[in-house]
Amino acid sequence: MVSNISMHNASDGARIKVWPDAPSEMSADLQGGGGSGRVRNITYEDMTVDNVDYALQITQCYGQRSLTLCQQHPSKLTIDNVAFRRFKGKTSRKHQPLIASFACSSAEVCGRIYASDIDVVSPSGTRQAFCLNQDPRNLDVECTDNYKGYK
Repeated sequence: MVSNISMHNASDGARIKVWPDAPSEMSADLQGGGGSGRVRNITYEDMTVDNVDYALQITQCYGQRSLTLCQQHPSKLTIDNVAFRRFKGKTSRKHQPLIASFACSSAEVCGRIYASDIDVVSPSGTRQAFCLNQDPRNLDVECTDNYKGYK
């Protein structure tokens, strides 16, 4: 449980990041293909963000530019039952129009992700989030599959 947090001038608000089961394309220092394990039953609530690049982020594609490669080699670390509740504020311009990213390498290893009562906007007023292998009905954002960071 993470609650009653304020983040100002930061790269990320609530974030969970893991590698897919493949070496990193972005840096020789990031060998990727992290070990097995699980993240489950996590709740982030009552968070205020101000000039934060992403208000919410889950990624199992850390260190990859290719979504295809990420999906071909799903993470060995599973993510299950994560809730984001009662977020408010404004992001930075860095990822605009996106305010969040929910990127799972496979629905089989990452699921039951929920975001409710999300009152976060980008500087241009958008509420978009990159969503990969997600059920958009569980996310109180505008899901898009367009993300400039992946090719």
